[in-house]
Amino acid sequence: MPAPLNAGYMLMYRHLTRLGERHKIYVITDDNPKTRLLEMPCEGIRLPDQSQNLLRRFLAKIGLDPLWVLLQAKWIQQKSNEIVQTFKPDIIVSIWHSSYLLAAFNASRQGSIPFAVIVHDDWHEMINRRQWSKGILKKSLKKIFQGACARICISESIAATFHKRYGFAPCEILPPIPSEKSWHPIIKEKPNLLRIGTFGELMGNLGVLQAVAGVLPETGATLTFFTHGQSEERNGLANRTFVFDGGSLAAEDLVRFLAQNVDLILIPQSFESEHKAIVQQCFPSKIPEACQIGLPILTIGPEYGTAYQWARHAMPQSLVVKSLNPEKIASAISSLKRAGTRL
Repeated sequence: MPAPLNAGYMLMYRHLTRLGERHKIYVITDDNPKTRLLEMPCEGIRLPDQSQNLLRRFLAKIGLDPLWVLLQAKWIQQKSNEIVQTFKPDIIVSIWHSSYLLAAFNASRQGSIPFAVIVHDDWHEMINRRQWSKGILKKSLKKIFQGACARICISESIAATFHKRYGFAPCEILPPIPSEKSWHPIIKEKPNLLRIGTFGELMGNLGVLQAVAGVLPETGATLTFFTHGQSEERNGLANRTFVFDGGSLAAEDLVRFLAQNVDLILIPQSFESEHKAIVQQCFPSKIPEACQIGLPILTIGPEYGTAYQWARHAMPQSLVVKSLNPEKIASAISSLKRAGTRL
């Protein structure tokens, strides 16, 4: 595995390496160095123009995020069409996320090229903040789901949800779990303080992080978190005892910091009822990323969540917690501290 990949890229890597020896593949997704590591043509486009940024913010403010997605897809497709004409791929692939998905599908249709999609989250539910705007993208996404020549899903659950919403279409279920060859545990000396690290959005996960922060003094542990954006919740968490705000790092720098300065990676998943559908269906991209770093993983999430379902089969049960009970969280942290940081 060339570098830590999120859930969507993990699936893409595993699937495309099987196809790459026989086919010319064009990957259209967001401009991310992880795609370039696949050593396959991929397309990313930045839209820095101030007028476009203002338009995006305005549409988001009035709940019309999907309209921005449709407009952005048109701009991306124009660039993609040029590469399609010169590269002449056998298949176009994208991830079920962002306007690049729409652009990839439209480019495949215009060039009469087969299209395959990696389904790793329920993007339709994630982008729509207001109920009345949900129908704007649904028609386009249904056409993509039905029109793809291959659909690779992370779980039976998300496939069932898509079948109900968009109609039945055959799906290949391919959980984004690293193979044994990509798992290289890092063995460290037992530190005086157990150093816990976590990364990603605070939204929905704040309750878990606050629960962990509450037991740090008694367990002799510290928590360093990395996230984007500023908020009162972020400042409040950083003010807790033994909690440190690591800021926002580029992917390569984050991996390097965690490998060198952390003993345990925390994977939180929301217990809040408003996030239940996403927690049940979407596989956290943090998991395959954390697995490839090779550190022990503490998973805290509801029993119905994808993180818990994965962890109960893949992780030591002492590091899997399905409640916000402080005693259980403290017990999990203490169990690793007693054993050192050896998996």
